[in-house]
Amino acid sequence: MNLLTPEDLVKLTGAKQAGKQADVLNQHGIFYIRRQDGSLVTTWHHVNHPQRHNAQNDGEPDFGEIA
Repeated sequence: MNLLTPEDLVKLTGAKQAGKQADVLNQHGIFYIRRQDGSLVTTWHHVNHPQRHNAQNDGEPDFGEIA
């Protein structure tokens, strides 16, 4: 498991504050955990394989995505 360092999170999000970092990660569908101290942690796997928040989950493919 390769965790991002705090410096990696700043470079990735462009933000130093955890709240702003969370906003950026949420916008891009990147899973993260908020630690007890308020800091965020995520892995390179989650950065490279973001979730799709707006994906339809009705079992049918979204043919609108095909160009």
